[in-house]
Amino acid sequence: MTTRFRAELVPDEPLVQDADYRFDDVDRAYIDDQIRACQEQLAALLLNSVVATWVRLDGSSDPLVPGDCVCLAPTDAGFAAVTKALPASLAAAGAVFGIALLAVPPGGRALIALRGVLRPAVTGVGAQNVANRFIRCSATARCERVTKFVANDFPVGTAAPSGFVNLVPLPQIVA
Repeated sequence: MTTRFRAELVPDEPLVQDADYRFDDVDRAYIDDQIRACQEQLAALLLNSVVATWVRLDGSSDPLVPGDCVCLAPTDAGFAAVTKALPASLAAAGAVFGIALLAVPPGGRALIALRGVLRPAVTGVGAQNVANRFIRCSATARCERVTKFVANDFPVGTAAPSGFVNLVPLPQIVA
């Protein structure tokens, strides 16, 4: 048996036992697998300088690669979904929701960073001088450095000269 938590992000069924139940090696391996799956999620979603969540990528969205900005999708499917933050989608949503940490096809589960410090390898923001410390979502849904936010920008956060991004999405800048 393997845990459903790792792949499906749902709790496993409870173990049903009677008075004659004997705990064996298979049970121990199953419990170990459950523990590892929980530890993997805890590390990915909270412990490594980033607060992240799993959310469905809208079926009509472009696929995501690590570092793509996403926004909430205008879906009525009964659950929250995100879409690649291209200009029309981003204008409708009003703000960047987060940044993709893994590649995902349309309709898949996306791991999205909501807050925290992201490495330059994820965002594509390289080392630069301190003058370009503000980060906005570009027309291609990527992070880009600017010296200041202007009207119609969608702020994503700030960057250190080293390229590490402090992810703090804000609503669209209006004039």
